[in-house]
Amino acid sequence: MSNDTDVFILYACNMHKERASMRVIAVSDDRETFCAVIGDEILQEHMDFKGFSGQKGFDGFREDIIRGEISFANLDYGYVEKYEFVNRTDHLQVYEWLQMDNAKYEAIRNGEILQGVEAERLRQILDRALSSAALDYRGAELYDYLRNTLEMRDDEIAKSGLNLSEFYADYEPEMDMEDEYGQEP
Repeated sequence: MSNDTDVFILYACNMHKERASMRVIAVSDDRETFCAVIGDEILQEHMDFKGFSGQKGFDGFREDIIRGEISFANLDYGYVEKYEFVNRTDHLQVYEWLQMDNAKYEAIRNGEILQGVEAERLRQILDRALSSAALDYRGAELYDYLRNTLEMRDDEIAKSGLNLSEFYADYEPEMDMEDEYGQEP
């Protein structure tokens, strides 16, 4: 699949687009390829576009594409769903846990990996990690908190059992912003 962020799913269905009537025809992360599949379905008279199938429906579909005004809602006997593409990097931490050596995984699960961390630092880390999970923080936000607020080094973060290494190389501290009068807030 390409690096596009959306995945399109084309279903064949009845006129009323009832879920029970749907079956998957195509899945693609490339909009042009996806539209070609829809065009083929219209030409084969499996689907209608704006009430027309065959060549007349295809011509209307083609005109909308050329104008850049395609609306999948105009498709009859077909239904399109669009989803955000998900890949391994979106769930890297869980992927690593799945692939991890059993001994290391158990050390994380039972807390052994945290035994070398100072008690107050451990409390701060765990408090923030739990808060982050509860609030659905992204890793970058957690990393920013650990680096800026707790002033942790990358090796301390890694030692705590949190894998935020994807943020290490590109990390730059936030610059203090000046207000509109040229003074720091």
